[in-house]
Amino acid sequence: MVDGNYSGGAFTVKGQEKDTRLALECAQDAQVPLTFASAIENTFLSAIGRGLGASDPCVIARLIAENAGLKN
Repeated sequence: MVDGNYSGGAFTVKGQEKDTRLALECAQDAQVPLTFASAIENTFLSAIGRGLGASDPCVIARLIAENAGLKN
C-alpha cells in the first residue's frame, strides 16, 4: 500500500466483493444486521466499476482517500 502497488495477489477485489455479498445475503436470511458491510460492498463495487477488480482489496484505501479529496 505504501508504494501504491495494488496488483492482484492471492485475493482480488472481485473475490472480496463476492464474499461480502454472500455474507450480506446470509445475514439477511438470519435477520442479522451488518451495518457497515453494505458500505464496504459498495466500495468494492465502485472499485470494480473503475476497472480495479483484479487488484488487491487494499486498493479501496486509495478509493476512500480519493473520495475524501485527499489524493488525485
